[in-house]
Amino acid sequence: MKLTLTLLLFLSVNAISGQNRNIEIKYGESYDKDLVDSVLDSLHLKNEFVVSFRITSVWMKNPDYLIITKKNNSIAAFKYVNKSENHLKKLSISQDSLISLWNPFISDLFEIKNSNKIIDNCSKDTSREARVQYIKMMPEDSHSYKFIIISKRQIKKLHYYDPEFFEKYCGSVVERQKIIKCVLMIKKILQSAIVY
Repeated sequence: MKLTLTLLLFLSVNAISGQNRNIEIKYGESYDKDLVDSVLDSLHLKNEFVVSFRITSVWMKNPDYLIITKKNNSIAAFKYVNKSENHLKKLSISQDSLISLWNPFISDLFEIKNSNKIIDNCSKDTSREARVQYIKMMPEDSHSYKFIIISKRQIKKLHYYDPEFFEKYCGSVVERQKIIKCVLMIKKILQSAIVY
């Protein structure tokens, strides 16, 4: 039994550390600290990877947001709080939960394109119902999911405007599905988080 547990622990640690070696940001650009706020830049200097996530809309001008960092085998989560002198609050989330979020959900973000770069048949092939629904719902009436993915040398920003709506009315797109699944997993894990 002891040997089995030791072997499982060894395999888990190797699987996590092996993830860092091959992760590459696709469709990114060279990192420039002017593209991010000072908190993200500071975390970038101390970690191998930094991922931020926020939900924005017309009603949320400066929303708080989630930050996940990865260095070696350690993953940490923070909440950026706008209305606080000390903006960065560490979240108490188990490593198991953070690992299940990182792989495959967060790591999928490294692979996908931004919404403005994906082929979407919505404008041509939408049903009458979808067009009527879209006309009724002005763009400012919904939300956007925004991710910033940072490695030591690269950065990528993902912006998906109401992917649930477009997935429902415009047909399925793999990138949208991955964004939606990632956001659902983030919300699930945050329900049990404690802010320090």
